[in-house]
Amino acid sequence: MPINVVDYIAKGFLLFTSEYALIVLLTIGFLGFNRDIFGKALFILLLSMVLNTSLKALWQVPLAPHLGEGWAFPSGHMQNPFVLWGCLALEFKRPGFLYFVIFLLVGIAFSLIQLGFHSAVDVTGAVFFGSILLIAYGYFLKIPWINTHLPAIGLIFAIIPIPAIYALPKTVTPVFIAEGALLGFSIGWLYQNHPTTTLSPLQKIQLISFAFLGIAVIQLGFYTTRLQLPYSISVLCHYCLIGFWISFCAPQLYLKRKIFHL
Repeated sequence: MPINVVDYIAKGFLLFTSEYALIVLLTIGFLGFNRDIFGKALFILLLSMVLNTSLKALWQVPLAPHLGEGWAFPSGHMQNPFVLWGCLALEFKRPGFLYFVIFLLVGIAFSLIQLGFHSAVDVTGAVFFGSILLIAYGYFLKIPWINTHLPAIGLIFAIIPIPAIYALPKTVTPVFIAEGALLGFSIGWLYQNHPTTTLSPLQKIQLISFAFLGIAVIQLGFYTTRLQLPYSISVLCHYCLIGFWISFCAPQLYLKRKIFHL
């Protein structure tokens, strides 16, 4: 097979690691499928992003020169999808879905190495730390109190690391994305008490479309106004608003204020 075809396939796998693909997946899952499962998946993804930044700051292994500045070990582009899709596989417990997740994660690992973004050591380290996080996730969810107070737990985990983040030798965008989204999503889920599971398929499509419209407006607003704030604060506010919109504003407006009447 020609090498350029292999590269195109690799780039296709890496689409599943992009910020926008994850937002689409989790928004559809949370609002249109299963709020509890996809809410948990979002929490563990965001915690993984914070943990990954801390681990990179601990080892400070530089990226390959052609990728610019930054740290490589462990690979965030491997650890975060591993944790997210691994969480979904554990929750759904369906063999067919498990096989798909394994295929996808192997493809992502191959792609990161094939395109020169990470070494095999970076990828292996990401799988190792991601596995530890998934094991801890499975253990803590066996505690009934945690299961019933998950939004409050998420809010606590969003607030506690903020001072430590600014103490790191170098802070990067993903950690502020994670902190902002975790904060906004946790607050919204804590107060959003209108379940969407009783909606018809058409209503769910309307709600998800409405949510995507709001996300697009938020994105456009932040990119065009360029708030006069430090970059880290701006990113934190940006994704806090997106998390709050998805978990609270979009379903609240759709269900309570009856924007749609079908």
